[in-house]
Amino acid sequence: QTVDELTLLTGLVGVRPFWDERRKQMRYFVYTPDMIDVLVEPEDPTRPVLVALSWGVDDGERLRTITHVWTEDSFIKLVDGKKKEEDENPYGVIPLVFFRNKEALYHFWDIFPIGRGLVKANEVLNKALTELDWTVLLESHGQLVLKGAPQGYRPLVGPDTYLSVPADGDAKYINPNADIDKALAYVNSLIDMTLMTLRIPESTIRITSSTAKSGVAIIAEQTSLAEWHDKRAVQFQPYEEELIRLSLLVYAKHNGKTFPEDVGIRIDYPQPEKPLVRDEILDWQFRFANYLATPIDFLRAKNPELSEEEAIEIFEKNKAWFKENMEAITPAEEALLKAKTQEIQGSQ
Repeated sequence: QTVDELTLLTGLVGVRPFWDERRKQMRYFVYTPDMIDVLVEPEDPTRPVLVALSWGVDDGERLRTITHVWTEDSFIKLVDGKKKEEDENPYGVIPLVFFRNKEALYHFWDIFPIGRGLVKANEVLNKALTELDWTVLLESHGQLVLKGAPQGYRPLVGPDTYLSVPADGDAKYINPNADIDKALAYVNSLIDMTLMTLRIPESTIRITSSTAKSGVAIIAEQTSLAEWHDKRAVQFQPYEEELIRLSLLVYAKHNGKTFPEDVGIRIDYPQPEKPLVRDEILDWQFRFANYLATPIDFLRAKNPELSEEEAIEIFEKNKAWFKENMEAITPAEEALLKAKTQEIQGSQ
């Protein structure tokens, strides 16, 4: 989740698997673009041939900069720009996997960070909120106005003081009467415009919506989130498979083990649960009736990560269960079950 969020915000994230000898387990470092420098291959500018990873460390005396420089053949550690360690790269590859929210076409740094838009929008919102805070502060304290007071008279105001004005003079407080409602409406309009521009669901920042919404409207509002989920599942899968291969390589190098070539880890993304609406049910029924789709197609449509073999296995298992258990249902129970199903479909 951290990698997903940072990739969406910054456009690119580097993940490095490493073996923690003390804990006896694999761990992962995550690097954002401000921590990464690269040299690219001239013939393929999207491919880095050298990667430098830098971060700050407070050693108790001052902040020091640690830099790890990796190539396929070597590793160098720098502290404040001075070489402290140099060794061969035991992995034979740069031990880093880059996750992107847009595939690089012309250069390694072809990225589109949504975070830049959020940062700029947040700056505008902060300024508007600061001005609103100042407005509320002025509105909370009225302005003393004196009539008939001598020129240059500066009264002391407080619960234990009094004012002296001529008999024909006057003293009163007036309020600035700033339109705070309009100022709040302006701030909310900035938030709504940011959400709409960056396709962020309103529910991510507001506990309750500004107006009552139907279930269909709420589902529609989440469409951009569902689209991002589907896009992420397709686009991130190669990166995660590469990270698995690199993790196995790092683990093997530090533990003296080798793995079969076909070993791997299956990745399955949780699918957003969306109820089938009546039109969708009728659409699938039409496809089944006219041999345009199979139950296997339905299973894979609801869970795109399923392979055809896995979908067939699930279908066969479900079919065997129904064959074994539905035979025990009486005709009356079957009619009741069918009526209840039709009632549910009708309500949707």
